[in-house]
Amino acid sequence: MFGVPKVLATYEVCRGSHSISKSLGPVVSDLDPPIEDRCHVRTIMGTFGRPVNEVKTPAELIEAIIHAFIGYSNILGNGWIHRDVSYGNILLLGEPEKRDLDILTRLCDKCIAMIIDGDQAVQWPVNNSPVDNQRTGTLPFISMRLAAIWDTLQPVEHSFHDDHESFIWILLWTIILILSKLRQLLTIV
Repeated sequence: MFGVPKVLATYEVCRGSHSISKSLGPVVSDLDPPIEDRCHVRTIMGTFGRPVNEVKTPAELIEAIIHAFIGYSNILGNGWIHRDVSYGNILLLGEPEKRDLDILTRLCDKCIAMIIDGDQAVQWPVNNSPVDNQRTGTLPFISMRLAAIWDTLQPVEHSFHDDHESFIWILLWTIILILSKLRQLLTIV
């Protein structure tokens, strides 16, 4: 699938509240917010990637962000939202790969980037379910809407619009990162 890694295997390593209470002492019930049971998701990919800041040209950066966005759109088209679109979750492919893209095949013959790390993904749209109180995302890349209510602990519904805005923040972050590296190189010479 275009813009998405080839996944060979995925599994979860979980610790429930019982093992937490044994290793950390008794569980305190009045914590605010309460301790969550979380799982560490491990994914083995058959696709090699490198950081997006290793692009060679501004055009390659734009193309990489677009290809990751197409990958996100493929995930969304299959009924999922990512909820953690961030700089570290977009990788350049080791080598461009021929990927099926249906309608855009004439515009893109090879995929150069992908979106990874879908451990926070949830099915979308969520029909008749309570709004999630869990905060997801990487702070520098979350939407302005999510950032405004981050500390309020109000229930929040993360939408695909929030993920779309994250791509803009990633683009800005990467440009600033590349420019700061170029500035350092130019001042050394």
